[in-house]
Amino acid sequence: STQSTWADLNYNDINGDILTIDSDDNINRAMTKTVPIIVDAVNDPPVIKFSCSTCPSGWSDVYPVAYPSGSPLVFSSSPPKIKVEDVDAGNNLVQILLHADLYNIQLASTSGLILNYPSDLSVSGSGCTPVCPTIILAMGTLTDINNAMSGMKLTRTSGSTSDDFIIATNDLKNTGKGMAGFDVKVITLNN
Repeated sequence: STQSTWADLNYNDINGDILTIDSDDNINRAMTKTVPIIVDAVNDPPVIKFSCSTCPSGWSDVYPVAYPSGSPLVFSSSPPKIKVEDVDAGNNLVQILLHADLYNIQLASTSGLILNYPSDLSVSGSGCTPVCPTIILAMGTLTDINNAMSGMKLTRTSGSTSDDFIIATNDLKNTGKGMAGFDVKVITLNN
């Protein structure tokens, strides 16, 4: 007989399992064989998601509409929202890059983050010290990064043209075989 088992697509089992096969021909010739089964994990990449009121899960890999004009633009508990997901990151560090030429970026929090650039950034409800930057490079757990982006503000610094807001994440190859996984999204900010 044939038996099939489908595991979770993100299943990892570095310790392995044993498949035991018993065979008996009913003439006193029984045999038992064991076969080791090891499922090697591959590194799953992170995914940047956007809130989406028309999507079944409430989230989309692609932002469904243009961001509104105006400044500051706040990514809060109601749309627009941004988050990073990674099925195999666990509590390991991942990296985030945020950049917009014509906007200062104010994270909601830097708690739990390792700030690579600017390394001396601190934020409060009223702003940043020394100044809110146009580029941020940081590492943290998914929870810390998502908390930092929930309530993040973009404030236009100059110019009257549209600008691109770049969000990039790298999982730093914490788990699984293969290379580090990454995702990059670019949002056009209309003036």
